[in-house]
Amino acid sequence: MEEEEIAENNASGMKKKLGILIVIVLIIITTVIGLYTYQFNSYSISNKPQDWGPFGDFFGGVVNPILAFCSFIALLYTIHIQQNELTLTRIELKRSVEAQKLTATFTEKQNEVANKQLHDFTIREKKNDVYQLIKSIDSKIKSILDAKVRKVIGSHEGTLKEAIKYIIKNKGTLVDSDLTEISHRVGVQMTELAKEVDYLKLLLKDFDELAKHQYLSKYYNAVYEDTIQAIQIMRVYLDES
Repeated sequence: MEEEEIAENNASGMKKKLGILIVIVLIIITTVIGLYTYQFNSYSISNKPQDWGPFGDFFGGVVNPILAFCSFIALLYTIHIQQNELTLTRIELKRSVEAQKLTATFTEKQNEVANKQLHDFTIREKKNDVYQLIKSIDSKIKSILDAKVRKVIGSHEGTLKEAIKYIIKNKGTLVDSDLTEISHRVGVQMTELAKEVDYLKLLLKDFDELAKHQYLSKYYNAVYEDTIQAIQIMRVYLDES
């Protein structure tokens, strides 16, 4: 902005100086003609071309150097104008470059925002998909737990959930033969349950990574704590069965 003001001020100052110079030149030319007229006013205006020669020599000898000097000043003024135009052009180019930089920065920020929004949207979609799968697996696990099974040793009801409660309650006293007998009675259901629980763990791990927290994992680990523990106890016997 300062360079533009300086260029404009220089141009304005040069115009004033040029105007003053033109006035001075006109005054000098007028003075030359006035002096010549005053000095030779006793002579009448001649109709002979040869009588005008001395006046032409006098006028040319005085005025021509002045006009040559004015031409030189005009040339300098032209150069000065070109310099001012170059300065203004440079300023405009600088502004254009700055504007392009601002545009590029703005576009880059827009792209960053758009990419972040797309990333967040993708994460939300993935979280939603994984959560729906978790709910589906959760329903399957509950269905398996509520399914009727053969009674295990000491159990009073015929659901897998009750069998698991019996295993957890008596885990310290059950021996290999007891666990083998239990696996023969509920091994098929426990194997299916173990697969669904393992799948649930994988989905919860994926959800934790997407959500950046472990609240859902902690919830399901608490809900299925006995189930997970019973599967760990029975896993060797399930593989054998």
